Amino acid sequence: MLVDHRPSGGIGGFFGNGLASFSAVPFAIDVAVDADGRPAGLVADDPATSVEPVTAEKRARLKHAADVEDFLNVWRWDDWNELRIRCVGALPVITTWVNGLKIAELDTATLESPNYNPADVLGVLGERGHIALEVHDNDSMFGEARWGKGAQCRWRNIRIKEL
Repeated sequence: MLVDHRPSGGIGGFFGNGLASFSAVPFAIDVAVDADGRPAGLVADDPATSVEPVTAEKRARLKHAADVEDFLNVWRWDDWNELRIRCVGALPVITTWVNGLKIAELDTATLESPNYNPADVLGVLGERGHIALEVHDNDSMFGEARWGKGAQCRWRNIRIKEL
């Protein structure tokens, strides 16, 4: 599940890192800045200036795709947000929620994306898969835009329930 509030970022969608690098996202967001250039909240990404625009193809990979305005209405800027992920099956159906709003649902068994092969993914991850928390730093593509000064990524109250 992406938690990526940067220019053309996304929260609640999916990127198959190391799994044919598929992108399945319902919307893209950007960070609004105040008069002094400090981050002040999230806004919908502008497709005309987007670094990584959300395409119809990326949305179509999802069985459910929330609207960006609904997401923006539930996101709590400068506060804790509750993220929920349900992952069911060896080639799972993965569903995400943010603060109770269903954001995205992806069926990895039927996903169609260039170079993506469900059997290969199952072979790499195994039937039980794995859980990872990953945070990216600034890079050559986004420069300092990925992480603003003083930005933090923190996790708390992580719970895992076997279904």
